[in-house]
Amino acid sequence: MMNNLPIELTNKIKSELSNLGLDLVEIVENNTVLSIIISSRFKNIGLDDCSKVHKVIFPIIPDDMGLEISSPGIGRKLKTEYEFEIFKGKLIEVCFEDDCGSVQKTIAYLYSRDADYLNISKTYQANDIEQISLDKIKKVILSPNISKEQKVEILIEEDI
Repeated sequence: MMNNLPIELTNKIKSELSNLGLDLVEIVENNTVLSIIISSRFKNIGLDDCSKVHKVIFPIIPDDMGLEISSPGIGRKLKTEYEFEIFKGKLIEVCFEDDCGSVQKTIAYLYSRDADYLNISKTYQANDIEQISLDKIKKVILSPNISKEQKVEILIEEDI
């Protein structure tokens, strides 16, 4: 998170988001606008979520600042350990170097990350974990592909 906000204000923002069942992904502050990126471990972020957050956060920021609220967006590059934690279970796209030195790309669910490995799963089952050494990874982004839950919703709606 890139910001020069007082720690008390950052903690207050985190607390307010937590009360709404949301996670703070990042705060970016420039001279006139505070940009807050939010996420949820349990649902996709929508316009209603951004609106609710704006209503709660706007009164607690300095009067001379504007406020932008957004979701991480598809294609967001995961940067910090915290981001890997809050995006567990989400579809990700991993670009990595294989044992032959070729760059490979795979789409899977983020299962976990530890000090040495990124653990991914095509099915999000504990018996289906693939480990990729962190030193082989080129980038990890949130996948622009449709999530498993969205596929289920589409199938249900098509049956109606």
